Amino acid sequence: MKQILLFFLLLSVLVSTGCKTTRPSLFDLEYESADRKKTIYSTSVKPIDSVDVSKLIFDIWKIESFDFPEKIKVFARVKDSVGNVVTGMAYPYKRETDPTYFTVVREKLGKKRISIDSFSVREFGAKDSVPYAIMLSLDYSGSMASIQETILEATELFVSMKQSVDQIAISTFNKKFSLRVPFSYNKKEIIGQYKSKYSTGFVSYSTLYDAIKESILEFDRQRETVDSLPPVIIVFSDGDDNFSKTKASELYDLAKQKRVNIFAVGFGYTYDENLSYIAENTGGKYYRAYSRKDLSAIFMDIYTSLKNFYLVTYRPPNYEGLHEVRLSLEVPPRTDTLFANGQYDTGILTPFDSIGKAFSKMIQFDYNSAEILSPSFTVLESLADILDRYPRIWLEVQGHTDSIGGEEFNRILSEKRANAVVDFLVLKGVESKRLRPRGLGLTQPLATNETPEKRALNRRTQFVIIRK
Repeated sequence: MKQILLFFLLLSVLVSTGCKTTRPSLFDLEYESADRKKTIYSTSVKPIDSVDVSKLIFDIWKIESFDFPEKIKVFARVKDSVGNVVTGMAYPYKRETDPTYFTVVREKLGKKRISIDSFSVREFGAKDSVPYAIMLSLDYSGSMASIQETILEATELFVSMKQSVDQIAISTFNKKFSLRVPFSYNKKEIIGQYKSKYSTGFVSYSTLYDAIKESILEFDRQRETVDSLPPVIIVFSDGDDNFSKTKASELYDLAKQKRVNIFAVGFGYTYDENLSYIAENTGGKYYRAYSRKDLSAIFMDIYTSLKNFYLVTYRPPNYEGLHEVRLSLEVPPRTDTLFANGQYDTGILTPFDSIGKAFSKMIQFDYNSAEILSPSFTVLESLADILDRYPRIWLEVQGHTDSIGGEEFNRILSEKRANAVVDFLVLKGVESKRLRPRGLGLTQPLATNETPEKRALNRRTQFVIIRK
């Protein structure tokens, strides 16, 4: 009987929506799935001595790798079971009589685990008043028109939390980018300007990547207003991008160059792998909202976490690839250890690289030999780890030389060296069919061969994506 009632309930929903889309309007239905793991979002703050330590949650919220390999910044949070951010566990808020809570930092690099011998932990909280320039970028494509009231509600909530040191701007996008509210310190002014026109401008098409690019550039356009405030973009979208001219790789490079933290909030079942990668690797985070309640909670989580966090800083291992970070936390009288996990990517390949992308590695060989020298083993091992992460990528391995020795000699030598690199990668687990060796000798120099320094530039191993 229950199954029959459920069937007719679902049928009535489909009829009421006119079967216009295969995806339900989740915000209208206030959808909550029993299969979906409940996320505990940050809501408020509580000191460590006023929470139940048996119910603590420890996580890495985000990681900034802009200064790699000199420095990594890990933003960690300790929360209780209802979302209160727990404070008073690190300098300058921790009491001298309190224990050392943050005990170990480790990184996993491929199959290797590395302990970080030296790291610092600094707590940031209400007394620090960390300032930001925040751009809220809202999807105003036609598919989002039905939830405009939800967007307004969440936006009002976010702006209402604004501290006096922050500036907030609001932009929207569909076929084009539109700055609705320029950067301002004034809460009432921000909300008033947005509410006066929030329900207009929903049209077809979505230029998600273009909009994020324009949001980044807006910080430069309003540089005199935002001054040197750290830039943050929070973009809310259903993920459909059908009109952008900006490529994901271009957007990623620009965000890294400008040191902009991008937070992406996906609506419903959408999942944009590229956008998720961009957010997680620009010091931001990717969220998914399934209901009106989710969206408001996510906006609150972002703002609360921007203001209250534990900053773990250290010099990372100089490794090109995926760094998996693990922090350890000891909280007496608990006898167990709490762990928080996160990751950042310093590899040469990304999910949005296309066929034809070329990159070089400095692989060292014995003089006039194809024997790879041991200092290059780590370089090739990291490349093998990257190829393991991206199993659909095939590479051409090109050997290049300088002009010393003549054309035929260098062609043969470069072929042997390309084959040696392929053999090493195969030994590390890469399928041989994914690697095509090619010796190009002295035919494609990067520089003239007039000086030792320029000849050194020409002696290289280059990799080109030939299949993806």
